[in-house]
Amino acid sequence: MTAEGEEFDGFADNESRDTIALSSTTVDEAASFILWLRDAYLPAPDLIRFTSELAYERDIDTDWRIPAGGDHERVADELKQHLQAVVGG
Repeated sequence: MTAEGEEFDGFADNESRDTIALSSTTVDEAASFILWLRDAYLPAPDLIRFTSELAYERDIDTDWRIPAGGDHERVADELKQHLQAVVGG
């Protein structure tokens, strides 16, 4: 939960590689979480990488990077570009 009271559902794992997985999340919700994580907790925000369940299911193992700067719209656009590339449209 963020300081503003926004809640997210998922899990974190640091066994093999540091991973946070959000479940049942829209692009806008994921962008909000990423901004919170990037701006409040990560000293090197350009290291946030992501993928999607759909990419994983299609054996696409590329990690996309979240921009080190930018607002909600910029992060959401990056997530949408990822989905477009995975879907192929």
